[in-house]
Amino acid sequence: MTLATLCLAALVGVLVASCLTSSNVGLTAMAAAWLLGLYVAPGYGVAPGLAGLLGWFPTDLFLTLAGTTLLFAATQSNGTLPTVVAAALRLMRGDARRAPIAFFLLAAVISGCGAGSIAAAALLAPSASAVAARLAVPPLLMIVAVAHGAVAGALTPVSPIGVVMTDKLRGIGLVEARWSIAFWNLAAGAAVASFAYFAFDGLRRRGPARESDPSTTAVGSESANVGEAARFDRRAALTLVVVAGVFGGAMFGGLHLGLAAFAGTALLFALRAADERSSMQAVPWNVVLMVCGVSMLVKLCEAAGSLDLLARALGRLATSDTVDAWLALVCGGISIFSSTSGVVLPTFVPMVPDLIREVGGGDPERLSAAIVVGSNLVDVSPLSTVGALCIAAVPAEADPRRLFHQLLIWGVAMAPAAALFAWLR
Repeated sequence: MTLATLCLAALVGVLVASCLTSSNVGLTAMAAAWLLGLYVAPGYGVAPGLAGLLGWFPTDLFLTLAGTTLLFAATQSNGTLPTVVAAALRLMRGDARRAPIAFFLLAAVISGCGAGSIAAAALLAPSASAVAARLAVPPLLMIVAVAHGAVAGALTPVSPIGVVMTDKLRGIGLVEARWSIAFWNLAAGAAVASFAYFAFDGLRRRGPARESDPSTTAVGSESANVGEAARFDRRAALTLVVVAGVFGGAMFGGLHLGLAAFAGTALLFALRAADERSSMQAVPWNVVLMVCGVSMLVKLCEAAGSLDLLARALGRLATSDTVDAWLALVCGGISIFSSTSGVVLPTFVPMVPDLIREVGGGDPERLSAAIVVGSNLVDVSPLSTVGALCIAAVPAEADPRRLFHQLLIWGVAMAPAAALFAWLR
């Protein structure tokens, strides 16, 4: 058995483990990279050594992910994000037809500004459920609006998944396409959310809200502390200034996003504008570790030629005309049960050049967009964190079990929907 086959088997094993177990596959991937890289690969003439193996750890990606997630954990813990959300919800003015649109846009903006899809869903799902109950909006429509809004805005270069995408695009020389791919992801999310809006009766006129002011009631005690923090104070003002400075400096001033985020968070801690302990605890360290561990194993696979084997296998299924749709379908199917940022993007984006060579042509930006949109669009499934957060916020009277099954069907349907989108694009 060749080294390429061994490493590919290890990578496939990690993909399967990410689908079937709840263990952190980043640890498994890191251990596999260590054992194969130091103790197996030298026997096949590939000897990276300890220094080379450590060089495969994505330090820049780790700093960026950890820094940005810590900064937004601080904005959540000190009440700044809930304050902004509460102010935005009041703009709905009790209009049931406007509510799903408002929640989609709000989720996309919060996710795209750096909070990411998981944080946006966690913040908005309780309020969305409360508003749906008071305005008689179909609960599935409200869940779909929040979930698709969160994932639609999640590909900007300052959001967690966008950081991973940018890093992987840089590795294949496509970093300049990051905004274009983020736009297509937003367009796909908006398209399926619009379909849901009309299919689930979003335009039907409904009776008055059950409370006198649903926009304020929705941000009350039932909305996961949104109402409790709905007061714009010195800490919120300082936090918004720091966040604007960090992302403005990174996007227009050439600052390193991760290090700038660490510096901004340290400033908030020093000025007592955020609680250090609760912010540290809120960082999804398991996701950061998963992304970095799988990235190390993929680097080994690149060195061993494993990605060539995988590209040839996919090449047998597709032609240059259909490879976009196949990639979106395959990545969507895997992402239903696995992690988009931790497994799918680190595995499939680096193999785009090999796949183009294997099928005899193709646009690398289109293929990258198919991977990203396919894997991201299915994250509304209740088997993913975003979908699960939305289901968890549903009150008992709305029949969460039935909504779980409905959202699962919808999420699975997003894989062929992404394939169709990639083929028609």
